[in-house]
Amino acid sequence: MLCITLSVYGQYLSSDTILSRIWLQTNVFPQEKLYLQTDKVDYVAGETIWLRAFLTDAATHIPSYRSRYVYVELINPFNVVEQRVRLRQDSLNIIHGHIALSSNFAGGDYSIRAYTHYMQSQGEDYFFRKPIRIISPYSKGLKMSAIWYGNNKLQVDFTNPSTGEPLEVGNTLLTTSKDTLYHNKINTGIKADLESKQMPHRMILLQAGNYGQYFPLPYDKSDYELLFFPEGGQMVAGCMNKIAFKALNDKGLGENVKGVILTEAGDTIQVFSSSHKGMGYFNLVPSVGMRLVAKCKNEAGKKKTFHLPEIIANSRSLKINRNKGTLYVSALQSSSVHQSDSLLLIVHQRGIPKYAHWWDSNIEHLKFNLNEFENGIVHFLLAESNGKILSERLFFNDIHGQTEGNVFIGSDELRPRSKIVMTLKAQTSDGQPFNGNAAISVTDNHDVSPDTIQSILSSLLLTSELKGHIENPNWYFESGDSRKRQEALDQLMLTQGWRRYNMQEVIKGNIQHPDSEYEESMSLRGQVTTNVLKKAVKNTQVRITAPKVGLAEVIDTDSNGHFHLRGFEFPDSTRYLVSAISKSKKNNVNLEIQKEEYPKVSRILPVHSDRINEEKYAYITKMENKMTLENGIRHIFMDEVIVTAPRIVLRTETQKVASKVVTEEKLEKSGAPTLSMALNSILGHYGR
Repeated sequence: MLCITLSVYGQYLSSDTILSRIWLQTNVFPQEKLYLQTDKVDYVAGETIWLRAFLTDAATHIPSYRSRYVYVELINPFNVVEQRVRLRQDSLNIIHGHIALSSNFAGGDYSIRAYTHYMQSQGEDYFFRKPIRIISPYSKGLKMSAIWYGNNKLQVDFTNPSTGEPLEVGNTLLTTSKDTLYHNKINTGIKADLESKQMPHRMILLQAGNYGQYFPLPYDKSDYELLFFPEGGQMVAGCMNKIAFKALNDKGLGENVKGVILTEAGDTIQVFSSSHKGMGYFNLVPSVGMRLVAKCKNEAGKKKTFHLPEIIANSRSLKINRNKGTLYVSALQSSSVHQSDSLLLIVHQRGIPKYAHWWDSNIEHLKFNLNEFENGIVHFLLAESNGKILSERLFFNDIHGQTEGNVFIGSDELRPRSKIVMTLKAQTSDGQPFNGNAAISVTDNHDVSPDTIQSILSSLLLTSELKGHIENPNWYFESGDSRKRQEALDQLMLTQGWRRYNMQEVIKGNIQHPDSEYEESMSLRGQVTTNVLKKAVKNTQVRITAPKVGLAEVIDTDSNGHFHLRGFEFPDSTRYLVSAISKSKKNNVNLEIQKEEYPKVSRILPVHSDRINEEKYAYITKMENKMTLENGIRHIFMDEVIVTAPRIVLRTETQKVASKVVTEEKLEKSGAPTLSMALNSILGHYGR
C-alpha cells in the first residue's frame, strides 16, 4: 500500500497510521451484538416464552463468549419492565432459558429487550428489541371493543364473543401510564374523556376483574412528516444530486406519498413518489441560493408542503453507484470549490479498516470490487487534511450468498404423538458443509404464524447497524425481485444512517474506551462506613457466607471502604450472609450492599395496527388443554353460563322431618283415637 501523510492538527500521519488507529479503536473497544430467538411471537398468558441467545463480536459476527450472562426483559406497552431474567452460558457455551407468563397478564403488544452488562457501554440503541403479542385467556369469555371519537374520547362496549350480545361488567379500571380512572358501575360499556390525561405512550389499559387489555390510541391518518436526506449529507450546487426521502405517519411508520419539487417561483423541476415503506429518491441539479419546496399528499389525500435542505456553497459530497459487482465512488464538489489533493477517502466495515488514501482530483471515480467486502454495511468517509469529516455514505453489500439450512423429515407418514426424526443440513452458498449450532422451534401454523419480520440474518447485518425502527427487516433478504430490494436497501442506507464509532475522533487519535466490563461471573459489591459520620472504613474485613452452597469468603475493603467479591456463581434464591467488623473488633460500622442497576427503557416501538384485536379462541382452548396436561388442573377459563332450572336445596334428615307439615284437617280425617296415633299414621305415608 502506498504510504501517504496526513496533517491532523499539527501532526503528520501516514495512511497506515489512520488505518492503525481504526484498528486500535476496534480492539480497545470491541463491541457485542445480540440476537434473541423466541419459540414464537404470539403467546397466551400462562404460557412459557422459550429463549435462545446468540452473542457475537460486532465486527466479525463470530460467536463471543466473554460475557457469561444475558439479561432479558419483558416490557409492557407502557414501556415498563414486567419481568427480567438473567440467562447464563451452559457447559456448551449456549445461552438459553425461559420467561414464565402469569395467567393474569393483560393482552396487548409487548416487546422483549436483551443485552449484556458490557453492552451498556454502547447504549440502549445497541440492545436487541423484538415485539411479541400476549393474548389474555379471558378474552374468550369477554370482548372489549374500543371506539375513539372526538379528541381522545373513548367508548368501550362489553359483549359476548360467541353471541355478540351485550354483557354487564363491573369493577372496571381504566389506566394510562400516568393517570388512573375508576369505573365501578356495572354496565355493558364505559365512556371516558381522556383529553386532559397524560398519555406519553399513546396507550391505555382497560381492566375488568382479572381480564386486562391494552388499546393504542388512534393516530391521525391524514398527518405525516417528510424528511429529506441528500446523498453524502449535503446538496452540492451545480452537480446532479441524489436526494432520498422518508415519510412517516403519526405512528412512526412509513407513509406512502407522492408530489412535486417546486422553486420559489412555483416552477416544477421534479416529481417524486415513495416506493417502499414511505421511502424513495429523486435526482436534481440545484444552484447556490435556490430555495426548494416539496408539495405532496399521502394516500388519504392530505396535502402538505415541506422545505428541502439548504444548498450550501463550497460543499463536497460522496456519491456511489453500483453496477453488478463493482462499486463506483465519486466525490462531488461545487464549481466554486478549488480542486484539492488534500482529501482523504476512508472505508471501513463494522470498524474493520478497508481503505485509506488521498483522493485524486484528476479521476472521475474510484472502483471497488464488492467481493473485497463482507456482506453487510460498508462505511465510506471523505475527510479534510485536518481530520474533519465532510461527507459520509453507507452502502449495503449483498454480493455473497448466505448459509442455507434445510430440515429433512425422516418419514413421509406423520401420525399424532408419533416419533419424528429430523435431520438439519447446513451448507454455504457454494454447497460446502457448514459447522455451527442451531436452535429450532416447532409450532403449529394453524395456531401461530411464524416470525417472518426478523431473523438472525436481518438482525446482525441490518437492524443492529442502523438507527431507529426498521419495518419488516426480513423483507430485504427474501427471494424475489432482487433489484427492487437492492434499491430499497440503498434508500434505507440513505435515510437511516448510523455509526458505532466516532470516526472523526478516531482519526485524531482520541480512542473511546468502554465504561462497562465483561460480566464473567456473579459479583457482590458494597461499602463499609462508620455509623455516625459515614466515613469510609478502609482495610477492614468483610465476611460473606452462603452455607447451603458452601461459600465462605473474607475480603478487605479498599481505601474508600468498598469491597467487591467476584468469581462465584450460584443458583437463583441463594441466601448470603454479609457482615463487617471494625478493626477494633466492634460492631460499630455500617455495611451497605450496592443494588443492581439496570438500564432505563426509553425506546418505544411503533404499534402495528394489524396485530390488534386478533381473536384466537381455538388457540386459547388448545393452550388450556396443554397447560392442564403438563401442570394438572391449575386454572380454567370458562365461557359465561346462564342457569335457568330451579335451584335444588339439599337438606339433612332433621330438616326433612321438620319440613313436613300436618294440618288439622289431616288429623281429623285420620280417624285415630289419639294424637300420637294420628301422627304415626300420617307420617307413615311420607316415609321416614
